[in-house]
Amino acid sequence: MLMHQLAIACRGRWHGAIPVDRPVRICTDSRQLQLGDVFLALRGEHFDGHAFIAQLAGRASAIIGEASGRAKAAATPYLEVADSLRAFGDIAHAHRLQHRARLIAISGSCGKTTVRSMLAHGLRRLGYRLCETQANHNNLIGVPQTLLQINDGDQFAVVECGISERGEMQRLATMVEADVVVLTSIAMAHGEGLGELTDIAREKYRLAEAMKAHGRLIVAPAVAALLPQDERLLPASRMVRSTRQGVVCQLCWQGERASLTLPLPAAHLAADMALSASVLMHETDASLHEVAEALQGWQPVSQRLQIHQGINGIRLLDDCYNANPASMQAALDTLAQMPGRRIAILGDMAELGPGAATLHAALDVRYVDVLLLIGEQMQALAARQPKARWFADVSAWREGYAQYWQADTDDVVLVKASRSMHFEDIVNELKQPSLKREAQPYAV
Repeated sequence: MLMHQLAIACRGRWHGAIPVDRPVRICTDSRQLQLGDVFLALRGEHFDGHAFIAQLAGRASAIIGEASGRAKAAATPYLEVADSLRAFGDIAHAHRLQHRARLIAISGSCGKTTVRSMLAHGLRRLGYRLCETQANHNNLIGVPQTLLQINDGDQFAVVECGISERGEMQRLATMVEADVVVLTSIAMAHGEGLGELTDIAREKYRLAEAMKAHGRLIVAPAVAALLPQDERLLPASRMVRSTRQGVVCQLCWQGERASLTLPLPAAHLAADMALSASVLMHETDASLHEVAEALQGWQPVSQRLQIHQGINGIRLLDDCYNANPASMQAALDTLAQMPGRRIAILGDMAELGPGAATLHAALDVRYVDVLLLIGEQMQALAARQPKARWFADVSAWREGYAQYWQADTDDVVLVKASRSMHFEDIVNELKQPSLKREAQPYAV
């Protein structure tokens, strides 16, 4: 984007000398500002970028901010906007429209990152250039950051859109103006801010309402029943069956069949792979066999059902990035398919609203041999499971878990909770080496 286009995109007003017209790089983090960047001052619950304007004025070529920061900019050109966060999105939207990359927007209660990484893996293997969401940058700040990374050489942009409050998806939907919308799932996640299941479905569907003309809506089969009738909805690839404990995923598309090997015996990963394959079938000229070959070799994203070798040779399933009832049950179902003694270390699922206790208690843990539960909300499950051992927090778990579980080579251990529980600390402890013999990798 060029400098002169900024004010047009966000309906701002320049103060001081209008800067020289040239391509710009926008930075929202004062710690990462490079000489000549345009600094955009965002305001949040725990930070305010306007506080750093004075010290950045000499390094930034221009500053975008609200009225409160104008006096701090000194002689630096200052683009005043009514709302910095909205301006960031407006600028990102304008940048997105300047490029020809087909934008695939992904949302859902769980599986967003998995499907995004599968699609990116498959597209690259098929020879396409693309831009994709990095890490968990899928909110009102992260999505604009992703859109601004799109360049002229990109053929696709694969963008996650995550929400926790009503109204956020409407803003994201307008911002990305997708060519293709993919909905992975609808489940009770962020119920505290989004409401009941029908409300969640309605919010997710807003992403499709703002699609470009002739856009494509591709959803998991179970999701279609929760959405309004939409002539743009296209069929997803069907997973015919899985074999050998779910490790081989067999796909079916218009009479053609192909198979690929998954890294885990996980039905939800097979479903995500089928959904990803359907997007690639609609968006590329590849055959199903070529798509299956392109998707082959995909590996889970960090902290999402990654397999590690842990203490005393255990196989550690690291799924600690986040949790809601659907993703928690999917992880437990995966654990149930793994050979060996099954250990589950589970923590609270946050932001579920008034039904949180019921949703925790309803988890199916019948195939778990050792059940270690952590957090206030997990008391509801502990009360219904005599085999469970409950701990108030990670510190209490650390001090007491050895009374109930001694790690052994035969163990497969699932670690999962919402991000606020900081279960990465548990994973890091269980990944430490020991003097016992190493575990063999999971064999299909």
